[in-house]
Amino acid sequence: MDTFFLDWFLDKYDHPIITRHELFKAIFELCVLVKVEENINLNPKSQYFKAVEQLASSKHVACHHKTQFGYSFFSKSKDSISSEELICLLFPYGSLAYGSALSELDLTGVKSKSVYFKTPSRSVWKKKALSDLPVVPEHLKKHFHLAKYSDYMLPIYPYEDIFINKQLIVLSEKNLNLENIITKENLRIQNHFDLLLDSLRKPQYCGGFSHIFEIFNNHIDRFLEGLINYASNEGTCIDRARLGFILEKMLFIKHPIFIKWKTEMKDKRGGSRKLISANDFDEHFDSDWNISLNHSLAQNPPKSRNIRFH
Repeated sequence: MDTFFLDWFLDKYDHPIITRHELFKAIFELCVLVKVEENINLNPKSQYFKAVEQLASSKHVACHHKTQFGYSFFSKSKDSISSEELICLLFPYGSLAYGSALSELDLTGVKSKSVYFKTPSRSVWKKKALSDLPVVPEHLKKHFHLAKYSDYMLPIYPYEDIFINKQLIVLSEKNLNLENIITKENLRIQNHFDLLLDSLRKPQYCGGFSHIFEIFNNHIDRFLEGLINYASNEGTCIDRARLGFILEKMLFIKHPIFIKWKTEMKDKRGGSRKLISANDFDEHFDSDWNISLNHSLAQNPPKSRNIRFH
């Protein structure tokens, strides 16, 4: 029996798993290449199911989640991967975020029990997926109809389920920047500055506010200027209020940008002016940053740092 596709997957494919859409795209591109170079007609769908048969019959390959299109993905039996790697390989648009990103970037020693994954909206996801379909030479477009095979080549949108041994939590963000992420082997990870701002927006996804404060206390020296610039350019007013309060009132950091930020806070009102967005409004209030201090640590902060910038 011909084992071309099996040998390619085991010996030449770089990743420990291959998804249905990546397998079909590779076969589709091969069929186009054979047509261009040798004028041989190969049917992509027939070749795909031939590949599925080869992979499924091998003791060196594990098949996962049988569907009408074959299987959701195949894995090399000799390779073991983490839940985080599997999710990044299954879902190509998005990145590990919140507690998952904090751990992978070595900002905490606490391993998240769930996998937090930020991804664009469904409409943006589909637009991106369509733009990544193989390019067919103009004179072959009648022979290779992309629309005919799109169900096979478009990656599925992330869904919440248990992957290996961790629950996936999907967080959709319409205008998510897919370029400004960190790649680390098979992982895609939220960049440090976006992550630190996100941790203040939703500390409940990062082990809680006390844990976030510990991370800021331990690592802020590495990221201070970059984080301040990021918050100024990419953050919202409430982002700057939370960050400014923590830096100035809890970590005792002095920085000239705070004058501008505090001016922005004047006359800002509303129930959303809270340090912890998920907690109830509290009567403890910081008038400089116009924000409710609805966490006990913020009401009685430690007094252990004093960094001054000129």
